[in-house]
Amino acid sequence: MNGNGYRVGFVAGPSTASSGPDVLLLPELEYVKKYRIGQKVCLLSARRTVPISSQGSQRISARVSCPVFELASGERIMLADRNLKEIPAGITGVIEETDRGVRWQWHSKLAEFERSTEADPVAVADEIEDSWKGRFSFRAEESHENGQVAPGNEGLRPPQIGALYAIGSHWSVSSEEIATVVMPTGTGKTETMLCSVVHYRRGPTLVIVPNNRLRWQTFRKFRSLGLLRKLGLVDEDIHNPIVSVVTKEPNCAEDLSIFEGANVVIGVMASLGVKDVAEFRPQIAAAVKSLFVDEAHHVSSDTWSEFRSHFSRHQVVQFTATPFRLDNKLVDGRVIFSYSLAAAQRDGYFKKINFVPVFEIEPEDADQAIATAAVAALRADLRAGYTHLLMARCNRISKGEALKNIYQRLAPEMNPIVVDSDMSEAGISAALAQLRAGTSKIIVCVNMLGEGFDLPELKIAALHDIHKSLPVLLQFTGRFTRSAASNIHEATVVANIADQKVSDRLERIYSESADWNVLLSEQSSNAAKEHAELVEFLRESQSLIGEDDVAGLRISKNILRPKFSTIVYRCKSFTPKSFQNAIPPAVIVHAAWLNPKANLLFFVVRREDPVKWGRGKIVVDRLWHLFVLYHDAEAGLLHVNSSDKDSVHEDLARAVGAQERIRGEDVFRSLGRINRLIFSNIGVRKHGRRNMSFAMYTGADVRQALTQTETGDATKSNLDGRGWEAGRFVFPGCSAKGRVWERSQGSIPQLVRWCSPVGRKLIDETIDSAQILGNVLIPREVEGAFPAEGVLSVEWPPELLKVSDERVFVLKGDRQVATAFCEWTFDEEASSATELAFRLTSAIEDLNEDIRLRFDAERGYRFVGGSDLKIKNGAMERPLVDYLYDYPLVVRYLDLTELEGDILLEQNNPAEITLSERALVPWEWPADKVDITAESIWKDGAERKNSVQAYVAAHYFDEFDFIFDDDDAGEAADLICIKEEDEHINVLLLHCKFSSKPKEGGRVKDAVEVSSQAVRSAVWRGSFDRLHRHIRAREKVAGHRSSAAKRYLKGDLQRLLGIAKSAKVKRIAFDIAIVQPGIGRSRLTPDQRMVLGAAQTFLKQTVDVDLQVICSP
Repeated sequence: MNGNGYRVGFVAGPSTASSGPDVLLLPELEYVKKYRIGQKVCLLSARRTVPISSQGSQRISARVSCPVFELASGERIMLADRNLKEIPAGITGVIEETDRGVRWQWHSKLAEFERSTEADPVAVADEIEDSWKGRFSFRAEESHENGQVAPGNEGLRPPQIGALYAIGSHWSVSSEEIATVVMPTGTGKTETMLCSVVHYRRGPTLVIVPNNRLRWQTFRKFRSLGLLRKLGLVDEDIHNPIVSVVTKEPNCAEDLSIFEGANVVIGVMASLGVKDVAEFRPQIAAAVKSLFVDEAHHVSSDTWSEFRSHFSRHQVVQFTATPFRLDNKLVDGRVIFSYSLAAAQRDGYFKKINFVPVFEIEPEDADQAIATAAVAALRADLRAGYTHLLMARCNRISKGEALKNIYQRLAPEMNPIVVDSDMSEAGISAALAQLRAGTSKIIVCVNMLGEGFDLPELKIAALHDIHKSLPVLLQFTGRFTRSAASNIHEATVVANIADQKVSDRLERIYSESADWNVLLSEQSSNAAKEHAELVEFLRESQSLIGEDDVAGLRISKNILRPKFSTIVYRCKSFTPKSFQNAIPPAVIVHAAWLNPKANLLFFVVRREDPVKWGRGKIVVDRLWHLFVLYHDAEAGLLHVNSSDKDSVHEDLARAVGAQERIRGEDVFRSLGRINRLIFSNIGVRKHGRRNMSFAMYTGADVRQALTQTETGDATKSNLDGRGWEAGRFVFPGCSAKGRVWERSQGSIPQLVRWCSPVGRKLIDETIDSAQILGNVLIPREVEGAFPAEGVLSVEWPPELLKVSDERVFVLKGDRQVATAFCEWTFDEEASSATELAFRLTSAIEDLNEDIRLRFDAERGYRFVGGSDLKIKNGAMERPLVDYLYDYPLVVRYLDLTELEGDILLEQNNPAEITLSERALVPWEWPADKVDITAESIWKDGAERKNSVQAYVAAHYFDEFDFIFDDDDAGEAADLICIKEEDEHINVLLLHCKFSSKPKEGGRVKDAVEVSSQAVRSAVWRGSFDRLHRHIRAREKVAGHRSSAAKRYLKGDLQRLLGIAKSAKVKRIAFDIAIVQPGIGRSRLTPDQRMVLGAAQTFLKQTVDVDLQVICSP
């Protein structure tokens, strides 16, 4: 320490400063000032070897002399073995030799720098920045076709040049708008920051990073200007910046002096973003002029975004490899440059990735298989002469130790080690030192070594716990694809493709034939594109007014998620900036944005009224509302969405150009093309001589309301219900005043996509609102007798069908059976007008229970029987009959009316149910190949190769990739057939039934049961993931098969999992077919036609599927 309290530069080196008779090895010369919360550093001179002009000695006391070396520059450097009390005259610098090496004891350049910075630190920093003017060169690297760069051809990479020009362009036109730069891991983000600081010289820059490791890595880069000199981008003698690094939280104003006189300040959010530092953030922002955010996908978190909000007047650039997040929070900021992963691979910055899949269902076996494949890949690379290393990744510390033991057994010579979050920083550093030195070649990593870690020799990745999100996977993979080291080759990733717990967008990546080089870049580009489009929408949404400040509250347009509703006006021209003409004086526009490209205006208002329970004006009732106005220019419509439902906002609509509100009967067109529509409530206005009164009807009273509207005694006011549209279950609502809604919520662009088709329905004159009401299902309370109509199907209540059938169990004593293996049937013989009998059966347990539905004088109805049966759904467990009272079975009749308890849902004006002739597909059933009276392939453990199911499976064998025998209680279908095409996946559910007699005929019984199965299978439409999990669960159950028999008739579990992964990104083409050789097309009776027609009509109205009936000629 010198007299001013500063430590001079120190670097470990040889035992003597002399490295030969003619040269001298000089240590780093560094200015360092310590602060309570960190340190300020300036590297004045790097470690270097310099030529000696002459050598002599000079006395430091009467008896002691020290060697002195005169350099070609004229400097005179003394070597001392002790601390000098006085510096001899004429000496430029003193190097002290210690047992740890050599260090500067004193240097005139350092002394002068200390004096200057003590006198005026800001002036010194400004002088350094001014000295950079004109010293930066946009020198591009020149690489060979193999991606190698020859000595002398070094320079900036294409992504770095592109990013630098983008930053300059952005700052020249919109310096205060947040900018985002997207560059894959390993393409040079930090060097791009360095270049921006030196070339653009925008004043003190604060660099925020997410963790301690990245903080020190970034600090080392800025301290020496990284590779800028080596790449020829700056002169050798250019001055390094003064860099402050913050390591602790500031707790007083004096701590902020570390910012004063720094060109660059580096900190982590853990030090600067905590609540205790909140009072100092305005001062921190005032101390710098620009902000760089590294790993900017963190900015959507509350801590990061709140910190960044103090830099609204600064030049802010965010750098990230992944601008999208697992939680779908927006990483805002205009994307000014995006260098894709595909471009990085094309330009040679990422090595090729070889994906090695293993397939193991059991986790214990999977870890062994992954480790075996990864070690084999590592040994092959080492034999080829590459200096590769292996990282095994997992999520839990306990598993990390277990994996270390596996690798120790497989490759003891590789000296496997573990790093986890419980280890100290010193312990982690020691482990990594072994890895870098090559004494260990395998490291088991427990969720560590993420952002900021860089070791190009890591080339084998063993994913024992695979990444569940694309951003994390891209960050991780970037560590293994870097091409920065000389003796490295292609990367290898090993993963278990049987692991299904991955996000939808990663399904294609973790599949057997996945080409990671294509898919990673494709997924990365798609995700980045989606993010950029949303950011661009918000960026194009210009603020119309300065945000009104109330109690320091600011509203970000990024967080707005309106509920889906609209009031539609006819509107030829849109003048959104006139909206304020319609805002009442008592309402304050807090913030407003206009997106001219999207013809969209959205704004937030507040109203402040005195509270009713007190006097004075200090306490007010503050009410906030969001408005979204969207002009569909092509349709000539204006959509007004608002959280304020007390008004139709006609003044606002007219202020921006609307002519007429669409109301009355035209609004009910919004319910058009919705099948099996059920109203949960109807509001009507009753006509009287002198007035009109309003009434709301729900449940069975809905029938009365519709009768009043049809007879003219009342007019419809509002309707709310549920139904099926284009194969999707929807919850629409509308009112005569003009409002249309649905039970959904989303971003503003999503609201716009919902509004457009709704508005066009309202002006579609082909939709007759009177016919809509004629086709709805009306609830009616049944009293005295149940319908005499034939029963088509019996199903679990809809509330239960929404839950995975592997999670819901029927309990009988100490046994439990998943509803996936249970089935309800109607017992016609045991039923009567006052009692309906059902049977609950199972494929895996002796379950054959009699449950009955009866009328009850007090409760309306009740279920009886099955006294020892319970139902379990998660933590809920209760008697089955009690559950069915609250959530009754759905009994569907042949006329497509539905009974739930004592409520019958019947069509208001039922149409005649017919069967399309096109649905009938006659087959030949040769007696020498098929016995049409034998249904199942298996019966009582014996295989029947001449059964109906076997014959049908053989027919479709060459047409499909996968055929599964699901026959048994609880089946999705008797046969499930799946084929993967290039653009979609075909799914065919085949419901097979034997003929009750050797010849086809007019037997209704032959049609009823198989039609019931077809109707129940509608629940599988639109949920391939649920169907695939159903198949996996059913595969373990023999049912009436031989215990050795497999349900897979074609394909296997691995093929199913591959298709399931593809199903996440491919369209599903879904078909249902009935197979009943006992039905003859030429001998079809009216009763058979009605049963089959009911099934066909129901499937078309609900899941939009055209039923096929495979029958006899």
